[in-house]
Amino acid sequence: MARFDMSAIELRQQLYERLCEIVWDPKRLGFNLPPTVARHVVEQSDVSVAVPAQRVSAAVARRTRAYFGGVTVARLVTVGALSVGEELVLTYKRDRYLAHVNEAGQIELESGEAFDSPSPAGSTAAGKPTINGWSAWKVRRGGGLTPLHDVRADALSRGLLEVAT
Repeated sequence: MARFDMSAIELRQQLYERLCEIVWDPKRLGFNLPPTVARHVVEQSDVSVAVPAQRVSAAVARRTRAYFGGVTVARLVTVGALSVGEELVLTYKRDRYLAHVNEAGQIELESGEAFDSPSPAGSTAAGKPTINGWSAWKVRRGGGLTPLHDVRADALSRGLLEVAT
């Protein structure tokens, strides 16, 4: 029967901590942490591990998602369809969640978490496993609320965005 001394227990703890960092890596899961948090995590880690990229066939991607030519919040900011600092509102089960468009063209929640895509931002804000962020998030403009999908559709119809094929 193996006996564990304190050094073996500490080594095992470090291993489990590192495994959790790899399995629950925010970037791999599609989250962008505020720069201070991401830097802190990197500085703490003394082990580098390469995690293979997940591959999804183009056929599967086409079947499971509507395709809008890679339109992102950042591209909408770049072409002037959205502005840095604009307030975004999501209402789910009578609760309101607020966010804004940050300088990087991401949706930044009140918690400081930033997302490149509206859907993960909406899921995180509302605590719901999945949500269509393009229709759930609304931009506060002129006393009204405009869904992000309308902002995207307007930018596409005005020719501000070239759709990549």
